[in-house]
Amino acid sequence: MSDEELELAFAALGEMESTDGTGEIAGIGEFECDADAVKAALESEISAVLSVAEENPAMVARVAESIIDIATDESLTTKTRTRALCAFGLTLHADLDLGVGVLAELAPLLDTANMRLSANAAAVFCDVSAVAGNRPPEQVSEYVGELSPLLTGNVLARKNATKALRRVGDDGPSSISALWPEFVQLLDDEDDAVRAEACRALGYLGFTQTLQPLRETARTDTDTTVRRWAGWACNQILDRNHSCGST
Repeated sequence: MSDEELELAFAALGEMESTDGTGEIAGIGEFECDADAVKAALESEISAVLSVAEENPAMVARVAESIIDIATDESLTTKTRTRALCAFGLTLHADLDLGVGVLAELAPLLDTANMRLSANAAAVFCDVSAVAGNRPPEQVSEYVGELSPLLTGNVLARKNATKALRRVGDDGPSSISALWPEFVQLLDDEDDAVRAEACRALGYLGFTQTLQPLRETARTDTDTTVRRWAGWACNQILDRNHSCGST
């Protein structure tokens, strides 16, 4: 693929930002060209790539490998890398296996001094779990240790890490059982979504020592959704322990 072809392709990509995501750029994944050239072109048009991914994730999934290369390139700006992570997360709706296949590559981004980058990397782990439905890929549970420090990060990191870990706990509570004190602390988080996810995680864990803070949350939290999930968690814990006691 020549430089002129790349330029024309990404000019088309830019024009599609306000369209339904269909157009000449649809064939970009079929071009046989230097991987560095594709990466460079994607990098220069990363905002347009993100916009197209929102409309047509399958199209951007064709160049997912290059997008991951951008996200993991330490020489690039945080803004470019986070946009690449966001675009990649959207491609999972077209092909979940893409996400499962790159978790190992993205895991180092969870442990970085750049919290914005770590938070957006956690979002990919969260997206992998979410797109998979009720049973997140078992590979996600392998990174509980890398995700858990983000429970004390910035609000985006807390939100993404809590949701990803909650989904892991939904499928296998034992893998996040050691984190119950952190989830209890998150019941006082400033963000409603974080508090709600913490309630759900505690409900899956089922520890009776978390009943008191959950009851308090169900009674006093300012958010209706959080109160509802806190009440649900209390019922889950009581039902589970009642069942254990009657066997």
